[in-house]
Amino acid sequence: MSTQYFKNFKPIYYRFGDETTNTIFSDLSQYVDLLDQVKSREAFFEDYTILSGERPDQVSFKLYGSTEYYWTFFLLNDDLRESGWSMNSTDVLESAKARYPNRVVRTTRDISTPPYNFPVGKVVQGSVSGTYGTIIRRNLDLGHLIIDTTNTVISRQETITLDVNSNGFAQIELAERDDSEDKYHSKSLWVVRKDDVIMTEYQVGYSELETVAEFNNLDYSASSVYTVELFINRIQNKDAVFTTGEQIFYVDSESGFNIAAPVVAEYDQYNAPHHYEDASGEWVDLDPYAVSIPVNYLPVSYYDRLLAKNESVRQIKIIKPDSVQALIKEFNELMNE
Repeated sequence: MSTQYFKNFKPIYYRFGDETTNTIFSDLSQYVDLLDQVKSREAFFEDYTILSGERPDQVSFKLYGSTEYYWTFFLLNDDLRESGWSMNSTDVLESAKARYPNRVVRTTRDISTPPYNFPVGKVVQGSVSGTYGTIIRRNLDLGHLIIDTTNTVISRQETITLDVNSNGFAQIELAERDDSEDKYHSKSLWVVRKDDVIMTEYQVGYSELETVAEFNNLDYSASSVYTVELFINRIQNKDAVFTTGEQIFYVDSESGFNIAAPVVAEYDQYNAPHHYEDASGEWVDLDPYAVSIPVNYLPVSYYDRLLAKNESVRQIKIIKPDSVQALIKEFNELMNE
C-alpha cells in the first residue's frame, strides 16, 4: 500500500539494533495534533461502518476517490491504532486459534496453595488420556490451568542392554509410537558399561532421525554384559487433549508423590471461558470449587472477546469527503514547519 503520508516526516540519522553505522530514516516521533483538536467538531466528521473484508485503502478510495488518505482513519480512531483494522469473521476465528492455541483444564481442586498449587512450569499428565503438557498460566478465579501440549518434551533416562557382535558393534532402535515420537538426545551424557565397568574407548552415533543409535569399537568379549545409560526425548504428536473425569497429575520433586486434581471440564483455549457474565452483561464471580456453574452465568470465551472487539472497531469516525482536502493540506503544512 503506497502512501505520501511519510513524505512530510523529516529525515534523521538513526542506528538500528547492533548496527555500527547510521541510516537515514524518517523521524517517526514527529506529530501534529490537528485532527485530535478538531475531531469533536461534527461539521468536519461523520461515522462510517467498515464492511466485512474492506481494506483501509479501499475505504479511502470509496470515500475520497484516492487510496492516499487511509492513514486518517488511524489518526482519528484510537481503537484502530491500538487494535488494528477490523477483520472478517473467518479471520477473527483463525486469529483466536493462533493467539490461544493451548488447552484449558477446569478443576475443583484448590490450586492456590501447595502442594496442590500446580505451579507454572510443571509438566502434568492425564491419568487416562496420557496427554501431557506444561502449565503456562493459572486462573485461580475460575479454577483453570492453561496447559501447552504442543511444545512439551518429556525427557527420561533408560538403561538398555546392548547386543554386541564380535566386531565390537551394536545397534539399538526406538520403537515407533502412534501417540508420540521418541528421539535420542544428549549423546555426550551417555554411559556405556562392560560388566558394570565404565568404558571410554568406543564411538557412538545416531541417525539423522535420532531414532537409531550405533556403537562401534567396543571391546568385545563373548561372556561380558554391555549396557548403556542414555537419554530419550518423547515428543507428543497425537491430538493432545485431556479427558473430562480423569485426573491430571505431576510428581512432587520433594516428596516423590503424585499431586493430582480432577478434570471437571476441558476446552480449546480460544473457546474456553475467559469470564462469566449475568444477563445484563456484568461480570460475575464464579465459585472455583463448585462442580456445576449456575445456569444464569453466561460464559464469554477468548474468541467471543476478540469477535466483540473486532465488531467495535468497525464503527469509525471519518473526515467528510468535502472537508478532507482542506484538513489534509493544513496537516501537511504543520508537519513541514
